[in-house]
Amino acid sequence: MMPASLYPDFYILGAQKSGTTSLCALLEQHPQLCLSRPKEPMILSRDDIALHPHFFAEQQAQWDKLDWHEHRDTFLKDYANCFAHATEAQLLGDGSTSYLYSMTAPERIKTITPNAKFIIILRDPVARAYSAYWHFVKKGLACEPFASHIRYEHTLTLDGSAYSRHIARWLTAFPREQFLFLCYEEMLENVEATATQLADFLAIDPWHTPELPEKNRGRRPKWLWLQLMANYARRRAGILISATGEETTPRGHPLCRSLIGELTHRNLTTAPPPPMDELLQARLTRYFRDINRELNTQTGLDTTRYWYQ
Repeated sequence: MMPASLYPDFYILGAQKSGTTSLCALLEQHPQLCLSRPKEPMILSRDDIALHPHFFAEQQAQWDKLDWHEHRDTFLKDYANCFAHATEAQLLGDGSTSYLYSMTAPERIKTITPNAKFIIILRDPVARAYSAYWHFVKKGLACEPFASHIRYEHTLTLDGSAYSRHIARWLTAFPREQFLFLCYEEMLENVEATATQLADFLAIDPWHTPELPEKNRGRRPKWLWLQLMANYARRRAGILISATGEETTPRGHPLCRSLIGELTHRNLTTAPPPPMDELLQARLTRYFRDINRELNTQTGLDTTRYWYQ
């Protein structure tokens, strides 16, 4: 049977690299919930220039296909198809982490699902920024070591951890009671307590035995310098990544694309990244503590307990 609603009843807004994939896997264990396929449709933020500057500038024909105003009805039909596997009794959830940072998503969600609920999970902002950097390295979007990256290409990395700025925008669009804020480190510490919060917030039956699977485990290059060289070559060859995370219309010599792809694949490892420079880590901790000073008031979380001890 088709779901009662065509569009999400709740959204996992992010933050990116804060355990959202594991959180979605936890939610999927509950029979009263259904998560979108794919996990991050990004339907409502694909044409957000601030989120996808690397794609917008040089792929005009492809970008035009993602124009919300031109193709709204088509996109909404595609959105409904993301939940075609749901049953009538299930609540629908979208796990697109790009929505937290998007300037376009709040108003669009308000138009199609004004009574939806929002789950936002937050991680130590320094650890999240460092994890995001390695994600961008793997995706071919970073061409500098971490310290140089936040100097020259910092927008998607540092701004993603400036949580209070983005939350303020969402709290302007929707009432506070439509939000549940979670702490990533607290979820790891006590999964059952997190599951209870989720059940109460979504008004569903409690979990019997909630389990938090390890999902989306980060992979990083064995040799960073080699990957950064490959990423620079990818950029020079015009091999870009689309708003949906896929390669755009192929550019550059096919052999070049093949070699870069093969190098990237063979250079990946599941080993943890090297520790961050201690001085830089201390400076970033101070920076984010100041920038997120209002975060505990906004969210009701005790982030100091986990992030600043």
